[in-house]
Amino acid sequence: MDTREFDLYSILAVTHRLPSGALQFRTILAHITRRELAAMPGAGVSALTVGAECRAWLLKQHPQLREIPFPPDFDGDEAAMDAWADEQAARLGVDRLPVSPLPEGTELRTSLGDLLDVIARARDGLDDVAVIDPGAPDFGLATPDQDHPQEDR
Repeated sequence: MDTREFDLYSILAVTHRLPSGALQFRTILAHITRRELAAMPGAGVSALTVGAECRAWLLKQHPQLREIPFPPDFDGDEAAMDAWADEQAARLGVDRLPVSPLPEGTELRTSLGDLLDVIARARDGLDDVAVIDPGAPDFGLATPDQDHPQEDR
């Protein structure tokens, strides 16, 4: 798989957790991880298992994305989400960016054990009951660096 252009909205869904459709989110992750779309797990599991690596890879390819602030809570307002994404496109001067896949041989966390490790790390262990948000792209289990893209330079 070669470099492919993606709309900025899809990219911001990965880098800034901009709410997006599950298919849109899984499509860009599948490209980055060199997987067939049908082999990608659901959006929430994908966000937890490969989301951090894909986010870091996108920020490495396009450091200018670090200048974009974390999006506000849109409270489900899709028009506001689109308007915010359009503002960021105007800020960057582009509405599409080339995205190359992760380098061959990049190891990704994909097993059930890996998923449990991600959850344990996000929740400081597995001894407590975690309340998840099935509507959030990462089930509401994001790690702090995912909440503030500008801070992990």
